[in-house]
Amino acid sequence: MRATNLLFVDAAMGICLGVLIAVLSGFSLLQALVDWNRSTTRWRRFASRLALVRFPLFWFGGPWTTYLFGWPWQPAALVAYVATLTVVFTAVALYPLYRFIVRCARTMGEGPDR
Repeated sequence: MRATNLLFVDAAMGICLGVLIAVLSGFSLLQALVDWNRSTTRWRRFASRLALVRFPLFWFGGPWTTYLFGWPWQPAALVAYVATLTVVFTAVALYPLYRFIVRCARTMGEGPDR
């Protein structure tokens, strides 16, 4: 294989892994927000907030998974992975996250005395 073919394969691998992890973590974020919104006890709210810790594990674990298959990370794959992860995760989570923040701000703005 020539060097350009290897560069293309590395970038394609980074893009595929970035899409997979971004979709999984995006929908996982949406599920965590739904759980947090529906929880009634303190313990459930704490557990649902603690669930947000898993996202950096998804994101930084992506490059690690390729070592399981014997494919070391190249700079082209890492750049493609990070760029794809950012774009796809933002596309999946932006609007529902925006609605959640607005609803939470309205609830806080009403206050306990109203």
